[in-house]
Amino acid sequence: MTQEPLVKVPLTQTVKKTLNNAWFRACIRSIDNKPSTPTLLLNDFYIILRDDILELQKKGELSTELFCSLNLFLQGVKSCIEARRITAYIADKYLKDLIHTGILIQQWQAEVKGIPSHVKMVLRRKSIESDLTKILDKALQNEDPEVKDRFGFTMITYDNTNLDQLYHFCETFTGIITGIFYNMQQEFLTWVITNKNISEREKKAVQMILKSELRLKNRGQMHNSNVDKEGNVEKFDPKKFPNVIVPKTPKFFFSYGFKDYVKEPKENSYQALQCVFELSVSIWDIVNEILGTELMDIEESKNLFMEIWKDDFTKVFADISPKSLKKLVRTITSVISSFYIEGHFKTQQMAENPNATHESHKDKNLQLRKIFTLTQAQLTEIKKKAEACNQRFDFYDSELKDPWGVNHAVFMSPEEHIFYGKEVNSGDDDDTENGENNSVASDDN
Repeated sequence: MTQEPLVKVPLTQTVKKTLNNAWFRACIRSIDNKPSTPTLLLNDFYIILRDDILELQKKGELSTELFCSLNLFLQGVKSCIEARRITAYIADKYLKDLIHTGILIQQWQAEVKGIPSHVKMVLRRKSIESDLTKILDKALQNEDPEVKDRFGFTMITYDNTNLDQLYHFCETFTGIITGIFYNMQQEFLTWVITNKNISEREKKAVQMILKSELRLKNRGQMHNSNVDKEGNVEKFDPKKFPNVIVPKTPKFFFSYGFKDYVKEPKENSYQALQCVFELSVSIWDIVNEILGTELMDIEESKNLFMEIWKDDFTKVFADISPKSLKKLVRTITSVISSFYIEGHFKTQQMAENPNATHESHKDKNLQLRKIFTLTQAQLTEIKKKAEACNQRFDFYDSELKDPWGVNHAVFMSPEEHIFYGKEVNSGDDDDTENGENNSVASDDN
């Protein structure tokens, strides 16, 4: 079988410098934004780069193909801005509740169904630089620049040999949170509501997740990233990886919604069940949800809301009275918006496979990533201005100083739990849960 190799529009040195300089100037300008946010940073980058691209075109320094690719990149950046405008304020809440609901599903299976499990769930938000790199890579190949793995989670099971269990956990989790397995969802929900060991806050969170408009997207085409010079796809060779287990006939209901790289590993022995969930949300409901919780200060929440909308609406509707503007904001923010959540389901052995790490595939985008990586001289200049303005600019220094996720992926609320079925949890051992938080070593950008 042959596959037509993807042909990228080549970047000129002039364009590479233009992209880097636009990102650098956006970071400089972000210091003047009060408060400074990742959304405003990306917006500054979009405006600066758009003007620079038009200037290059006027000078005749862009081919038609490259001009089109760069404008496609700008469309991807615009989409990234809108996605982060919404998700920046719900990621910590909704997605943490989502993976905690997943953990409770495993506990329910253990206590009610007698299926013991040792499961870890990790939530990840891509860094802005990774976003921009992926958008540029897709634009240069004339692909849709929409990024669908900005947010993702990984469910890891520790039973490496029982792949039926991996498929079962994946199927159960997906069926319950989407409502496809409605009867099972209601059985789980009843268990949560009547469980005295689950707090009211957790019960409310689970109900919110199960009521949300979350659906499983069609999986699309499976692909293999390695294509030789003749266009032949390099397939997985089991002789090279004798320790990799490949199931022959897995029992899996969601074949339409998943890329099954467990049954059909990539050429580097990467294995996982991959899917994409689409969440439809009302921004107004999000704000009310934030204001109704004790997790954030009320005034802080109001400021976040005004930060999102005030500047945009007052500029566009300058002559409208504050009362009418408030009604307009209420109407527009009730409109449903969507964002994507990528799901990965793996065993521990799959997750720790040194041949299948994301790092081994970063080389292909390394040159593009460098475009959005600031040099030491640029960082020094930005920090110098930040100090003069009595502000901080240190998110390039370490993950701990990068809450925006500009240069580093953000891993939120990693959880690991062991649940024992009734037949195992007997005698003097009354514990049904042994949980501990775990940090994540790999950067899954």
